[in-house]
Amino acid sequence: ATDTTIARTAAGIVTIEGARIKTQELYVKILPSDFMPDDGGRPAMIDDTSGDRWLESHGTGKLFAFVQIPLGFKATLVDVYGSATSAVTVYEADVNSATVTSKGTGNIGTQINITDVTADATNYIMIELAQASGEKVYGGKMTIAKA
Repeated sequence: ATDTTIARTAAGIVTIEGARIKTQELYVKILPSDFMPDDGGRPAMIDDTSGDRWLESHGTGKLFAFVQIPLGFKATLVDVYGSATSAVTVYEADVNSATVTSKGTGNIGTQINITDVTADATNYIMIELAQASGEKVYGGKMTIAKA
C-alpha cells in the first residue's frame, strides 16, 4: 500500500478502522529513594540481608513519595510495586501549601486510575503507602500523557 500520515489528537490517541492505537505513553519512575517515612520517628531502610534489595519502613510506619509532573503533561495512573497489597492513596499537593487533595486510592500491585492532574507551576503528586510490618517496597511508576 502507500504511506499514510495521521494527525495525532491532543490526547495522543488515534483510531484506525476501530482499533485504538496509543501514539505516546510516558512514565516517570518512582525509585525507592523517592520514599520517606512518616513522623513516627523511625527510618525507611534498604534491606540488604540477602542478595535482593528492597525498601521497608519500620513496623507499620507509613511511607510517602513525592513525584514531579513534567510541565505540559498530566498524571493519569500510578503503580506501586512491592511484596504485599497494602493501601495506597494518591494526592495532588503544592509546594506553596500544606493542603492535599485525594486523587485516587488502590493497593500496592494494582494500577490506580487517578483523577488526572495537569502540571502547573506548583503542583506535584504525593503517594502515601499504609505499610504492614515486614512489607517490601520496590518502587513504582506514574503514567503521564500530554496535557
